[in-house]
Amino acid sequence: MDPLREYGLSNEVLEAAFVPFQPQEIDKDKDQTVRLVRVAEHILDSEEQLFALPNVKDGDKGAYADFLEHIMRLRVKLINDTIKLEQKLTVEDVDEQLSELRNQAMIEGRDIHPFEEITDILEFVPVGHEVPNDDDDDDKPARPQGAAEDIADLPDVEEVDKDMEKNLRWDDEDEPAEPGAGEEGGESEGGGKASGKSGRRR
Repeated sequence: MDPLREYGLSNEVLEAAFVPFQPQEIDKDKDQTVRLVRVAEHILDSEEQLFALPNVKDGDKGAYADFLEHIMRLRVKLINDTIKLEQKLTVEDVDEQLSELRNQAMIEGRDIHPFEEITDILEFVPVGHEVPNDDDDDDKPARPQGAAEDIADLPDVEEVDKDMEKNLRWDDEDEPAEPGAGEEGGESEGGGKASGKSGRRR
């Protein structure tokens, strides 16, 4: 709701729209049932974790209905200020389109959760348009830099390969042979091969 604050979001309307509760205890013997106790704390100022239920006591004329209308009007102002439309958007336009969503949910036999109801208003955008974000500024990069781009001295792949070649050692280079050992081994190996061949000839 932060984008709506500069358009006049009222904390009083928000506070009146919800009834705060606080989890007091968890009864492990009853399938971990959480007990909610109503508290007289302000939702926005409380340091405790609160559970809020919409205040629908008076139905369409209650505090929760006033809250929905309040944020809908602010959302319309935001859209008209940030999107160039051929015709200014009105609260009636938004309410009509959201009513279609509610009617569709009723046809499907699906209940609309208050969170979904509020989110539909806060994220409403006319079809074919989008609300620009702060990330769309021209001064900011078009795309986020990757991890490799953040490292200035990252070596090229070819340089890494050359360094690896210098450090590589073959098995016969790890243990240098003693003088004459290679020749003796070659003669004995050759002799073995020769005797093997002569044996096959015989």
